[in-house]
Amino acid sequence: MESAGVVLESPFAELEAVGIVAWVVNARHVKAVPGRKTDMADAQWLATLARAGLLRGSFIPRVEFRQLHLVAWQRQKLVGMLSAEKNRLHKVLVDAGIRINVLVSDVHGQSARAMIKAFMAGLPMGEILDRKG
Repeated sequence: MESAGVVLESPFAELEAVGIVAWVVNARHVKAVPGRKTDMADAQWLATLARAGLLRGSFIPRVEFRQLHLVAWQRQKLVGMLSAEKNRLHKVLVDAGIRINVLVSDVHGQSARAMIKAFMAGLPMGEILDRKG
């Protein structure tokens, strides 16, 4: 079969799950069938090339590694989203005239979070600064 996207959601994964050995080949490495291009013609051409030993399957890691990769990718995405939200919070504070970075070295650290929570609770800025010291 020609590669056409995400391996985890492909027919390849379904065939693999039931024990059928399938190959995924890069479409660039397969010369197109002359004439009209249809899925049936492509499948027949791929079968002909496979029988002649002219195809080489793409490397596809085992399902456990694909799942691990998916989890790692999702974690990386979430960490990026968390950083973006922290930066947005810092920008909102600066836009509101609250320059917390002058008071603490880490604007996302424990002290800064406690100050932000106190400010959100409605405590006056003087009282918040007294707590810090």
